[in-house]
Amino acid sequence: MLIQLLIASFSAFLVVGIMSYVSPETLSTYGLERVDLAVLSEDKELINLLQQEGKFNLKFYKDFSKALDSFYRYEVDGILVVSTGRDPYSDPVKIDLYLPKNDIKATLIASYLKEPIERYEENLRRGRVDYLPDGIREVLGYELSIGKSRVKSSYFEFVYGILIPLLILAPAFIAGGLIIDLFTEEMEKKTLDILISSPLSLLQVINAKIIVCLAIVPVQSFLWIRLLEFNGIAVERELLILLLTLSVALILIISACLLALSYRKRGTAHFLYSLLLMNLFLAGMLFSAISPLNVVTSLSLGGSYEIAPFALFALMPLPLYLVLIKSVNRFKSGV
Repeated sequence: MLIQLLIASFSAFLVVGIMSYVSPETLSTYGLERVDLAVLSEDKELINLLQQEGKFNLKFYKDFSKALDSFYRYEVDGILVVSTGRDPYSDPVKIDLYLPKNDIKATLIASYLKEPIERYEENLRRGRVDYLPDGIREVLGYELSIGKSRVKSSYFEFVYGILIPLLILAPAFIAGGLIIDLFTEEMEKKTLDILISSPLSLLQVINAKIIVCLAIVPVQSFLWIRLLEFNGIAVERELLILLLTLSVALILIISACLLALSYRKRGTAHFLYSLLLMNLFLAGMLFSAISPLNVVTSLSLGGSYEIAPFALFALMPLPLYLVLIKSVNRFKSGV
């Protein structure tokens, strides 16, 4: 549990690192408060959009060489040049952006500029649609459906699509490995014979180990949910998530116990258990509707859910446990 907590404590660094690579605009929450931006443009609409953004100190220049000189003297952080044609309804608008090379500041400035420039582009399209030639308007449709720009939040997708499912289901994955350790170490240290000679049967011993491994799963998952909420990440439908995690954990624990009974060597059993988890992940990608990761994501967002995955995960331990009973009887005869 301490190792899991240590790994989770670095999740913020992981999020920032991944987001800076796949979606630089998310870094805007960590970066500059104000940006000194040199602007060479007379377009009042774009200037208003930049001012509404509230993150720019605009400095206006008419000569590009003077703006470039200020840039190299670090008086401005970037240069925005807007060139419009003679015809405002047909000539393209060209925007050139000059930023520092190999600097995190450049990534932040680009992320700040993304939304106002996208809004500016949409406004241009709306203003020009009525001036399109008839043939083009017939192809595109008389009215262009241009909705409000929606910038995807990669941070949101990472947290709810990857981080939360893995954190909440991690105790279930670990519980399977734990039951392997508990059983194979008994055989390696020759203490299983002592347990079998007690009034308890081998099946009762295994059941006790299963209960111990299963009991820690909802406790850890509950603590993860509390930790996420402490960090401002809301998780909905907690009870359903815990029930699902408990069912998945029971499936993995019984499966791992079967591997331990069959191979009796810790390394071999762990290797096969790892392959089992990999195959389950691949199966989840093929059958996403019943994938535990996807179900946890949907539940944590408070979305709708189907009964089928819950029924499947609740019923699957029963046949596995019947197989376990047969394997225990076979193991006893082997001993």
